[in-house]
Amino acid sequence: MTDLVSGRYGQANPLWSIFGQATNVNQSDVPGRSNVEVLGGLNTAIATGTGAASGVANAVMVPVDQGTVISKVTIYVTATAASTPTHSYAALYAGTGSAPALITGSQSTDGTTTAIPANAPFTFTLATAQLITSTNAPNGFVYVSFSFTGTAQPSMVTVSGPTIGAWGTMVPPTAAPLFFSATHGSAVGGTAPSTIASPSNVTAAPVVLLT
Repeated sequence: MTDLVSGRYGQANPLWSIFGQATNVNQSDVPGRSNVEVLGGLNTAIATGTGAASGVANAVMVPVDQGTVISKVTIYVTATAASTPTHSYAALYAGTGSAPALITGSQSTDGTTTAIPANAPFTFTLATAQLITSTNAPNGFVYVSFSFTGTAQPSMVTVSGPTIGAWGTMVPPTAAPLFFSATHGSAVGGTAPSTIASPSNVTAAPVVLLT
């Protein structure tokens, strides 16, 4: 195997630099992980993207490595802040099955009226730091879900996903993610649903960073 210099490769992952060299909370030599890794980088970023309606959850697939511990979920709010929020949370779901299950202890505390400011990253802290294992991420990814309840939803940095959802009308290949970006649930308030049931594919994928 050639060395990086003779192979004309950089020594650092450019995505790591784009996200401000964010590192894993529990292991500083491990970079944060993002769904941008599988959606073509930030070349299709849409600064005015908005998420799901009030009380509906947004969900994206994020690649992960077994053995990593995830403590925080960050989204990137743009020009529109949340208006009169009453609930907000983020949670992790297992990268398995047709109805991915909530990973026990992964939901953040309900934000209730916590402000979600414009033009700044917004970070949720999981209730319990989650070890990524062969049980919750057997295929190398988890689903990250988050929701806001309030008068108006914050705008976020999003990237364009597949134009007809993850796989169109085709049944996903074995062990592949069900979707890259979807919405699920209704009137979820401050409690994450126990599963991601009947996800509805969307083409604008909110940019998420796991650390």
